[in-house]
Amino acid sequence: MAECDPLESLQKEASCSICLDYFSDPVSINCGHSFCRDCITRCSGKSDRRFACPQCRGIAQKRKFRPNRELRNLAEIAKKLSSRAGYAAAAGSLCPKHQEPLKLFCQEDRTAICVVCDRSHAHRAHTVAPIEEAAQECKEQIQSKLKSLKGERERLQGLKLTGVKRSQKHLQQTRAERWKIKLVFKQLHQFQDEQERLLLMWLEDVEKQIVQTQTENDRKISVEISHLGNLIQELEGMSPQPENKSLQDARSALTRYVALPFWRGQLSPAQYHKADRNGGAGGVVLSTRVPSAQGEEEAGEKMGLGCEARTFQQLTEKFPRVDERLKDLSQKNIVLKEALRKFKESLPVELDVQWANVTLDPDTANPHLVLSEDRRSVRWDETPQNLPNSPQRFDTYCSVLGSEGFTPLNGRPRTIRVSLDYEKGHVAFFDADNETLAFAFPLTSFNGEKILPFFWVWESSIQLAP
Repeated sequence: MAECDPLESLQKEASCSICLDYFSDPVSINCGHSFCRDCITRCSGKSDRRFACPQCRGIAQKRKFRPNRELRNLAEIAKKLSSRAGYAAAAGSLCPKHQEPLKLFCQEDRTAICVVCDRSHAHRAHTVAPIEEAAQECKEQIQSKLKSLKGERERLQGLKLTGVKRSQKHLQQTRAERWKIKLVFKQLHQFQDEQERLLLMWLEDVEKQIVQTQTENDRKISVEISHLGNLIQELEGMSPQPENKSLQDARSALTRYVALPFWRGQLSPAQYHKADRNGGAGGVVLSTRVPSAQGEEEAGEKMGLGCEARTFQQLTEKFPRVDERLKDLSQKNIVLKEALRKFKESLPVELDVQWANVTLDPDTANPHLVLSEDRRSVRWDETPQNLPNSPQRFDTYCSVLGSEGFTPLNGRPRTIRVSLDYEKGHVAFFDADNETLAFAFPLTSFNGEKILPFFWVWESSIQLAP
């Protein structure tokens, strides 16, 4: 029979069978068994007088609990001894079960044991090593693990630092590109503002010319109206008769009317009347003599018609120049609208282009082609290089392929959408599943021709989507 451990026996005697912990305010019942007061009160339930003992099932009375001071003191002593034994076991000095020094370490159970535990059935088949060797091995494993973890931490810190530097570099590039974009649009706005300013100045000049021309014409016409009014008044006051001098005065007045248009617009009304009375203006005689009345009339008709035409032509000859400038302005507006339309259509397409970083493939380069180290440039050399054989190499033509390959779409599309804008002259092909642009033709003009869908089928089939 195995020897019983006194400390274990003491712990068992000082423990409550209900809560399995040391007694707390122990009491005894009729059958002699003891329990914690709270534990036996809960077990008795709602019974008023009798209940069954939790340990022997004997009948006990509920109101006859006897305090057990001796058992309470024993529980306190057992608790203190157990605490001391626990401290000793935690310090690695004694086995809590056999009170022997813990000199061995069980690899399977990963715990320190004594020599008695090593001979026991529980550890007999386990791998056991001296605790010093196990501690040293554990230290080495800990150091190795620490080294590995520190290396991983340093690697992650390096990746973090590299990522931070890369992010900072990308942010700098982003800020630089933002500045470039703002600068480009600023220059574009400046260009637009300058063109707008020039066009508006040009238009303002045309407006000033229109107003100036109209003002000048109004002034000239007013002078003509005034002169004509004076002549009308003079002619209305005449009554020529064959036998008196009034006939000669009337002939003279008619002759003056013929000559007047040459001076209209050059003299003021006062200067004109003064010159008329003096027989001329500036040394020029306004009234002339003609051989006969018929000659006067013929000369008057010829001179009057020519002078009137010349006078009104002078009054209106500036308006056609204004009309030409307005037509020129209208044409400029048409050109401006067309340029703006093309710009609005082409800019999104150009900005949607994805640029690729292409490098040259040395396995395809002709022997006469010498590639740079970064494979971004190539030059021709008269002497061919001694290069390894490659089925992809160009032997006849001085050519080289890029290392990167491209396809219109990522994978083979199942459905293709054809986009046609007849008015804008735009034709493009899209992957209908993900709306990815496959190809777009340059902008063109169909010139009113009818555009028909064209299908080329070879060893395949086509299904038109609804």
